[in-house]
Amino acid sequence: MNKADRIRLQGKRKKKPLCSKAVLEDILEQTGDGEFITFKFRLDNGQTVFRNAPPLLSSHSVTWKMISGILGADLSLDYRQWIKARNLRDLIGRKVLVRLAQKLNKNGNAYTHVEEVFPA
Repeated sequence: MNKADRIRLQGKRKKKPLCSKAVLEDILEQTGDGEFITFKFRLDNGQTVFRNAPPLLSSHSVTWKMISGILGADLSLDYRQWIKARNLRDLIGRKVLVRLAQKLNKNGNAYTHVEEVFPA
């Protein structure tokens, strides 16, 4: 393999996402104007980060992706019925890896939130 081929291959390799170790500390349900589930994570450095998601369990919803990441499994449709019947509080205490992102709220202030979750 020549140098040009090696350079091309380096660009195609998937890089492991930069993640922080965390523990799922709590799952809160918020009702009111809009219903949300809040996933609360405590990072190893003591910082608390959150991810709000609507309580939808479709295969492309944020809630579905968060639960899949916490459990470390690509969830099937049959598994969705099991999740609906199960108390999500059973997931509290699980160790995970979280990828954080900086976002701007509607007032223009920056905040950090959990973008993606991976099993630890």
